[in-house]
Order: sequence, then C-alpha cells, then structure tokens
Amino acid sequence: MKTLLNSKPKYIWYLMVGILIAAILITYFTISTLPNSLKIAAGQPGSYFYETAEIYKEELAKQGVVLEIIQSKGAAENLTLLSEGKVDLALAHGGLTTKKESPDLVSLGSISYEPLWVFQRKGTKVITDLSQLKGMKVATGVEGTGVEVIAKSLFTAEGVNKGNTTILHMSMKEAADRLIKGDIDAAVFMDPPENEKIREFFSSSAINEASLQESEALRRRFRYLHVIKIPPSGIDLALEQPHSELLTIAPTAYLAANENLDPALQYLLLSVMDAVHHTPTLISDEDEFPSDKDVDLTLSKDAEIYYKKGKPFLQQYLPFQLASIIERLIKFLLPLLLLAYPIVAYTPTVYNWHYRNKLSKRYDTLVEIERQLDNNHSNKSGAEFEAMLADVEKKLNVEKIPSNFTNEVFILREHIELMQRKIQRKMQG
Repeated sequence: MKTLLNSKPKYIWYLMVGILIAAILITYFTISTLPNSLKIAAGQPGSYFYETAEIYKEELAKQGVVLEIIQSKGAAENLTLLSEGKVDLALAHGGLTTKKESPDLVSLGSISYEPLWVFQRKGTKVITDLSQLKGMKVATGVEGTGVEVIAKSLFTAEGVNKGNTTILHMSMKEAADRLIKGDIDAAVFMDPPENEKIREFFSSSAINEASLQESEALRRRFRYLHVIKIPPSGIDLALEQPHSELLTIAPTAYLAANENLDPALQYLLLSVMDAVHHTPTLISDEDEFPSDKDVDLTLSKDAEIYYKKGKPFLQQYLPFQLASIIERLIKFLLPLLLLAYPIVAYTPTVYNWHYRNKLSKRYDTLVEIERQLDNNHSNKSGAEFEAMLADVEKKLNVEKIPSNFTNEVFILREHIELMQRKIQRKMQG
C-alpha cells in the first residue's frame, strides 16, 4: 500500500489535492459566512409588533444571532422597508400586499390575529356597522400604517369617505387622548386584546367599544379577514368587559422575509415563532399559531417543510451555530465526496493499468524487433538489433516501475535476454 501511494501517477495526485483544497476552502467560507445578524422592521415602540420583535431579539440572542429592531410607522412601511432591502424581516398583516405585488418576499407563517377595534366617545350614537361612522370625526392611524390602509379599504366598501366624514390621521396615543377628551367621535385601532392600551379603552368610562354586526359580510368581501367573537367578560373578568358578546374582524399577522434569507436562519426563526406563539390567547387556541394559513405572500419552501415535518434533525439536538455549520458542510462537501469516491475507488485500477501499459509498450517493441529479425529485409547487423534491445532496457530503467511489478519486470528482462540470444544465433547462423 505504501508503495502504491508513493508511486501513484501525478495526475491522480493533482486531482486529489485539488479536491482537498476545495474542501478546505468550502469549510473556511462556510464558517466565515455563517449568518449571525438580522434586521427587522417592527413599527412603533409599545405596539404589538414592536413588543413581538423584542421577544424575538431575546430568543435569537440565546442562539448567538443579533436582531436589530428598526422602527417604522407600522405594518405597511415594514413591508416597504423589506421590499427595498433595508431589513431582512418585517412584521405585517393581511390586506397590505399580494404575491403578485411582492414577488421577492416570502412569508414564514402567520403568528396571531390582529383585531380591528372601533371605539367611540360616550354620548355618540351606538355603532353596529362601519357605515354609521358617516358624519363623525374618526381617527384611523397615521397615513401609510397598516390600520390606516385596512380602514381605508373597509370605509370605501361601506361608503365612508372624506366627503361625508372627517377622517383624521394620527398616532394611537394621540387618538386615545383626543377620544377621551371628546375631541373626536371614534377611532380605529389594530392590536391584540392583550395590548395595554386596548385594555385601557375597555376599562375607560369615557369610551364605548363597537360590536360590528356586519363582520361576517366583511369577511366574505375581504377574504384575508376573520370574524372574531369575544364573549361577555372575555377581555376583563373583573370589570365584566365587554358586557355583551362583541363581534369584530381581524387579519392575521405574519412574519415576512426576503426570499433569499438563509435557510438555516429561516428554520431558527420558525422555531422561535413556534416557542413564542403556540400558547393560547384571548382570541386564539393553543397551537393555532404559528401556522401556514392566511398569508398574502408565498410561503417560503423552508417554512412549508417546517410546518409539515418540524425542526431539522440537527437543530433539534445541537446549538444553532454548530448545526448550521454541519448542515452547510454536508450540503457543499457531499458533492465533492461523491466526486472523490470513484477516484479513490478506481485509483488501484488506473494505477495498475498505467504501469502495465508501460510494460506492454516494451513488449510491443520486442515483438517488432523479433519481426524485423525474422524478416530482416533491410539487412540490419547484429549490432543494430543489440542497440534496439539496449534501448528497450534503457527505457525500462528510466520508467522506474514500482516494486509491486517486480515479477513482470523480471519476466520482461528474461524476454529481453531471450531476444539477445536469438539475435546472436540468427547472426551466427
């Protein structure tokens, strides 16, 4: 074996060294390019999306990944930042884009319902459908935010517009303050019922919540919406809020990403989403989220696999960074191993053929010398034939045939000696 290794043809060595260098380079770049930071567009501090991003940040930090939270106006701007490549992730909700409008974005799945709440100042007529907002002063959120975009679509369907209604654009905080002071008649918000500000509205003596009896009709018109039924006391048992069943509508919130986001990071994010959002809430059941339903964007291929099969095997048992390195090495080195296997497997065969071919050429020369000797039409002298044999011997020595071909070399030398004797007899006879 040692002889075989020492005498292997050079081109085989070159190929194997090339494969080794490629493997080393792949390993180096796999480790050096391992992703460890992300940016997420998350809306305003204090909002549900921003608080969710902060939880993601804590969970990702445990796996060595840094998440930078980027403030924005809200869900609509989050998607804009993602489309422009300024962030890697965006928290958004249904009704803001489509697969056709955002072909370069994918969804990692929905994470919760995000109800639309209509609160009205006490003393105004009771609202049971959005068309009754006509003639009122209504706040719908800062322009370009998710709540403003959704409210505009719903208002248009209900015939509510700036021609018959005073529609104001302001932040959630400003709208809440002005609603309590009586400066406006109603305000539209979007946040889960666990949100502190939403709970304050339910407990306020100056504000009433509106139950939208047309919720089912709106759901049928806007397929990204769900009907949310909140039972009496479903928000606050102590204050018995709401006092009666409340109906509203809600899109699902989801995590969007650039389609080129590293698969390892996608799986990590999906596992974080699973840990954060699988618990029940006031309006969702346990394990209802995260899910692959109701997303405006194409579900990423990795998310599809995750929802069908769960977390990748290695990430179930190893830290993210280590699992990612191994997964990448398998992905890139496996083709090299498949390439190297036949080379290694057939090296002995090629090796034997290489040297047997050299010996075969010397035998071919001997046969030619014997043919010329038997015919000798050119009347060559014994010295010339001896010189031809000497040339065969010289080439045999120069080629340095390995010792594991000793028998074949000795046999060839015997044949050379036999040919020498035949030449001598031929010349003497």
